[in-house]
Amino acid sequence: MSEKKTMHSRDMASGTFGAEVRFTCELPRERFEDIMSNLLYSVAKGIDTTPHAMLGHAKLFAEVDRGFLKQSVVDPRLGVETIDEMKVDIVTRGRLKLMAVAVGTDDASVERIVDTELDRLSGLMRCEVIGHDHEGHHH
Repeated sequence: MSEKKTMHSRDMASGTFGAEVRFTCELPRERFEDIMSNLLYSVAKGIDTTPHAMLGHAKLFAEVDRGFLKQSVVDPRLGVETIDEMKVDIVTRGRLKLMAVAVGTDDASVERIVDTELDRLSGLMRCEVIGHDHEGHHH
């Protein structure tokens, strides 16, 4: 692990943002998992390519009719880790929670990246953002 990666975030600005989304769709389970994986990867990559910013982690939790999908990224080069506990063949609706933490940037920048990536889902599924969350890191 490089020295840069082990610096304590308290010494740097940090940005956190979470979104909760209600969605409806008609997607085969594998396709839904791919879409969620791409969404999370794009958020992580977006943070990683922001000047001076470094991804802390990005997490996604999708509750579907029966079961859930949980994904996380700590480094875009390592890809997305997935735990698939969905007990459906076709995903039709659910709730999605997406959260990202970054150092070297602020909440607004992380929010922009998350919102931009969520907007891209509109052609694939109907989404309604039901909550935004800035988890303040108190030092």
